[in-house]
Amino acid sequence: SKTRVTIKYDVGFSNQIYIRGKGANLNWDKGQPLKNVKPDEWVWETDAHFTHCEFKVLINDRIYENGDNHQLNAGSNLLYTPHFY
Repeated sequence: SKTRVTIKYDVGFSNQIYIRGKGANLNWDKGQPLKNVKPDEWVWETDAHFTHCEFKVLINDRIYENGDNHQLNAGSNLLYTPHFY
């Protein structure tokens, strides 16, 4: 089963949302781009098998969202709006 993170955020024209983390084939050194599915909606999916994952999203793989890391379980679906600046 797929694990999915959906981000509701209007990042502005020509900008992109990325995800970084630990677990689920993520790392803290280089982000993976999310797919832009609506003007204010971004999706990241993985088929990777993992026991624990924590992550944050970034604007243009440079500006981290505020707050603590998010915890993610394999096969789950998470939808939220991040806060930046």
